[in-house]
Amino acid sequence: MDLEKLWVKIEHLFIARMPFILLALFILIIGWWIIKFIHHYISGRISDPHVDPSIRPFFLSLITIVLRLILVLTALQMAGFKLTIFTVLLGSLGVAAGLALSGTLQNFASGALILLLKPFHVGDKIIAQGKEGIISSIQMFYTVMIGEDNRMTIIPNSKLSNEIIVNTTGCNLRKLEIKLKFKYTTDWPTLKTSINSVIDHLPKKQAATLVSADNIEKHAFERKIGVLTLEPDGYTIVIHVWVPSSNFNYFEYCLSENLLRQLKDQTTLPGT
Repeated sequence: MDLEKLWVKIEHLFIARMPFILLALFILIIGWWIIKFIHHYISGRISDPHVDPSIRPFFLSLITIVLRLILVLTALQMAGFKLTIFTVLLGSLGVAAGLALSGTLQNFASGALILLLKPFHVGDKIIAQGKEGIISSIQMFYTVMIGEDNRMTIIPNSKLSNEIIVNTTGCNLRKLEIKLKFKYTTDWPTLKTSINSVIDHLPKKQAATLVSADNIEKHAFERKIGVLTLEPDGYTIVIHVWVPSSNFNYFEYCLSENLLRQLKDQTTLPGT
């Protein structure tokens, strides 16, 4: 009998609040649509080249989640539910979720730190967690990286903020090193002249230039060609040339091929 009375009371309460519940559902649907519109609008506004592309996915996700949370709480209040109860409930759930999802929250905080400190940007090429690739996007909890084989690597943000990463395009210039071995019968001055000629004929449109922003002494960027080691069957030379970081692989292949073409009659493999 008590259950029947309770059910009747709930039924009457539901009927009495029906207009408010319908209004809350209407506001929830309209609000959801408005949030989608805001998302698309902001997405278009921050696509401006002056806005750092690294912050776009993170910023959009954060705004969308906050707006949806506000919308749901507003709809519940309009439906007649007391928010004080939900505040206590959400607080309890927050503590439990914080303990259960400490790793996820750490990824979120790490993502914010990455965007604030900017150890790398979208478009940079990095080496992290044994993987190498170009940063595609920095999300709220993870960072997406595309490798040279076009495979996608997803790395939690906490791994990138707490462990060592190598940003191979962080500086404008990068040192390209090539080692070659020659017989003692190879004339060193003539060889050095030939190597300099090959380097001088690298594509001019992408030729390496000194950049003061790198804050390194000018002589550090100078081309260096010298004898590295002397061995019983020949001597090994080393070539250091500074090339644009963004085109490092291109220059590595180009210089190696041109050296091979120019010096094929003078080179020898180790031990031969």
